Amino acid sequence: MAAYNVCFQHMVESAFSELSHRYELPNPLCYSHNFILQCLYYASEPMTLAQISRESGQALPNVSIAANSLQENGLIAREKDEQDHRKYLVTLTEKGKKLCDEYITEYLSDIVDKLYNGL
Repeated sequence: MAAYNVCFQHMVESAFSELSHRYELPNPLCYSHNFILQCLYYASEPMTLAQISRESGQALPNVSIAANSLQENGLIAREKDEQDHRKYLVTLTEKGKKLCDEYITEYLSDIVDKLYNGL
């Protein structure tokens, strides 16, 4: 199983490298961004970083650092929660949605196919 994880991580990083160049992102995308982008892409409503951390199984400090990079790239936005001003809600921007659409349709399905059907 560890070999699949390493292989999956390498394939995701390769896809993100291509997308970083295509979108001319100032901060290249890396493997840890995968979890945040997918959580937000499939979420039915904005999420807090703590929710993303729980959903993705990633430590909150790591999610926070990755979110900062994604925000600098213009892929996510943070807004104060109107009901609890201590919290920030995170959503994908239009640019983030477009990138996720490409990643999921062009790359992720190919990655999963290669892993499960042999390289």
